Amino acid sequence: MNRFDIPSIITKMIDKAIEIQLIDASDVLALGSTHGENWAGLVDEIVNYAYSNIHVNDDHDIICRYSDAFHVWNAQRDRMTKTDKVEIPEGSTMDFDFRFDVFFKGCIQIHNESMATTFPNLKPDKFSYTVGKRYVKVIRDHSVHCFVDKTNGDVLKAASWAAPAKHARGNIYDDANGLGSMGEYGPAYLR
Repeated sequence: MNRFDIPSIITKMIDKAIEIQLIDASDVLALGSTHGENWAGLVDEIVNYAYSNIHVNDDHDIICRYSDAFHVWNAQRDRMTKTDKVEIPEGSTMDFDFRFDVFFKGCIQIHNESMATTFPNLKPDKFSYTVGKRYVKVIRDHSVHCFVDKTNGDVLKAASWAAPAKHARGNIYDDANGLGSMGEYGPAYLR
């Protein structure tokens, strides 16, 4: 089996499993020879590795996100005809998590660079986030930096601690990864 024959969603999962040192190259070869093109079996075995080798950072949760995205992709592929193009669903958990991670790190970088030039003697604020039913709330020290809508990727200014403003200031799926309107203290006001 050639690496190029493997669906991209599985290669991403394998790359992540290697990156977090859950498996190594010899494990990948063994899995490939055991499962062939039984993609579901291969994914399930990597998930089993994750459950039996839980690391400090709860790597099984990371791997399960890839597994969930694979099963969504696989169900979508089963419903398609041979002529349809098969891609990872844009709204899949893995895609959102990856895009949000890039967005979150970008917010931190924008803030840190601004603080370094404007207030070089002060420490930059610390960032964190909480995941709600519909929104991910990005928190900068003790204030809300912004909200990200999990259903469509919209970046929203905070109206209060618990609620976003109505109009999107960007989207994590756009070319700028939602960072186009972000400043050091959150999304820009509408003009």
